[in-house]
Amino acid sequence: MKRAGITKAETRLAVAREALARIKASSSYQEFEPAWAGLLIALNTVHSVLEQSAQASAESRQWYDRKKLERKSDPLLQYVHQARNADEHGIEPIAVHVPGAMSIGPNGESVHIDYMEISPNGRVEGRFIPVDGKFPTIGFTAPHVRLAPVKNRGVTYDPPREHLGQKLTNGASPLDVATMAFQYHEVLIAEASKLPSE
Repeated sequence: MKRAGITKAETRLAVAREALARIKASSSYQEFEPAWAGLLIALNTVHSVLEQSAQASAESRQWYDRKKLERKSDPLLQYVHQARNADEHGIEPIAVHVPGAMSIGPNGESVHIDYMEISPNGRVEGRFIPVDGKFPTIGFTAPHVRLAPVKNRGVTYDPPREHLGQKLTNGASPLDVATMAFQYHEVLIAEASKLPSE
């Protein structure tokens, strides 16, 4: 494994770490989207650099070939790779903004709303008067970002539901996917660093 490649991969991982911090701190789609795209690009570069560096020896090539196969077969790693490709080479969004919503009662529940006010921070105040003697169920969905299915070369890749053989509970949030992808690449570079270097 070429030592210069390990160093460059570590530099790109630092860029990915910064993008992950921006994802964690994001409070809007406008903040999330460029950080997500930046993370995808940095992690893809880690792979490109390690692939070139692995040409230094048969042991390194065999190691990288196994990692390349893992990337193609693991749903999370494949999605992250294909989302980067779709973002770089396509025009469709790779994540979407889901606006907040409020629901009052399923079918059959009734309420009289005397007044209701929703503040900019999402706080709801109001006076709700039950019609049939009981209050209805009131639900809130905060605005959030959802990963979109991505297309590359006519193939659609859905957001991942599994990573390294483990099911992701209730799918995975964009932050979960970003964090797991980053952690995988940290380990990837650590493994590459242990290979004989040139």
